[in-house]
Amino acid sequence: MPQVFAIGERWYCLFCTSGQHWSEAYTASQAGKLVTGNHYLIADHPRGPWQVAPGAFFDGENPCHRYAARILETEKGHCILGFHDQDKQGFVGEILDPVAIEVDAAGLLNVTENKKDND
Repeated sequence: MPQVFAIGERWYCLFCTSGQHWSEAYTASQAGKLVTGNHYLIADHPRGPWQVAPGAFFDGENPCHRYAARILETEKGHCILGFHDQDKQGFVGEILDPVAIEVDAAGLLNVTENKKDND
């Protein structure tokens, strides 16, 4: 369920993935902390070339909290909205409240509030 969108001059492709599908190189770059959730690619043009966003995984946990997310543009700025995937009892499937994101000086996306329900 990829989503291609622009913020400023940069293009992003948001996607969801499971930690079990990470490449060996990406797993090593994350110190072996496998999570499931939402990450993204970056490009200067909507047709690429694309590269995996460097640094920490954008929005993931183990077990996964938010999955199959979308970035929305609102009057208050950009936010992430997705499905509540897992809690202590397993799959939930409800839609979570939107959470603000920001773009840092390097053009990388950050969730500004890592709010997690009291599961």
